[in-house]
Amino acid sequence: MLCMKNPRINYDSKFDIMYYICGDTTNSYGDEDIDNIIVLKDIDSDEVRGYTIMNFKRICINHTKEYGIISKLFDINSVMKICGLI
Repeated sequence: MLCMKNPRINYDSKFDIMYYICGDTTNSYGDEDIDNIIVLKDIDSDEVRGYTIMNFKRICINHTKEYGIISKLFDINSVMKICGLI
């Protein structure tokens, strides 16, 4: 699970994209191994710095295949509340 202390969570309702950032991402790159989930990693250490989840609301409401994956990364209900989705 990604760090839980003071993550920066932003939600773009127009494009249904949720940003979950933990730590400094200035030296990071995005890696999309799984559809709709971009993992932000530090260039030097490959440490996970955050996630960008495309179609976040759709994934959470419809419990698509990505739901099981992101439920292991962070508390989905807490993030949905922060995003104003529940």
